[in-house]
Amino acid sequence: FLKKIFKALKETTNKQLICTKEAWCSELIPQLIKTFPRLKIIYIFRDPRGVISSETEFTKKYRVNKKDPIFTTYSLSNFWRKHVFFHFKFSNNKKYQNRILRVRYEDLVQKTDFELKKIFKFLKLDYEKKTKKIFFNNSNYDLSNKAKISTGYVDMWKKKLSKSKSTFIETILYPELRKVGYDTQLKKTNIDNLPILDSKLR
Repeated sequence: FLKKIFKALKETTNKQLICTKEAWCSELIPQLIKTFPRLKIIYIFRDPRGVISSETEFTKKYRVNKKDPIFTTYSLSNFWRKHVFFHFKFSNNKKYQNRILRVRYEDLVQKTDFELKKIFKFLKLDYEKKTKKIFFNNSNYDLSNKAKISTGYVDMWKKKLSKSKSTFIETILYPELRKVGYDTQLKKTNIDNLPILDSKLR
């Protein structure tokens, strides 16, 4: 099925390099690499507090079902944890580690040139040549200039999330937050020594 989709895309666009952005792919790395031997994977992380804040605002403004269980704080936290788990599971596997790159959303929008160079190097693309044709499509519904990279939403969660909700997120995701490099407002405790929780989510 995937082969047929990518074949159709290649024939339609006449491009040598085809990319897709799908969060569910994070747990299917072995199958995807087996299907596409030249495949490379970029795991993009965003601070889960930012993700949950963004999803909460989107639900308030646009979602018809305001109580969709998929977008509760706990469900989104579990999904983010699973994403972290699979990233480290596969990136620490010698069979896949050279095919995987980790990028953080916050770094990408705040240090765009540096992160893009890292991505281009990983993909073995000419940065100077290809960046001249880059078109940025910002998905923010409130931003009039969609071709602009905005850094204004990096720490927006600090204003939008309640103290109790941000503390809840940090409590259940503390090891994973620290592993991916995110600071927490919780005091540092011996929780630092806890292993990343496995993928058997409650």
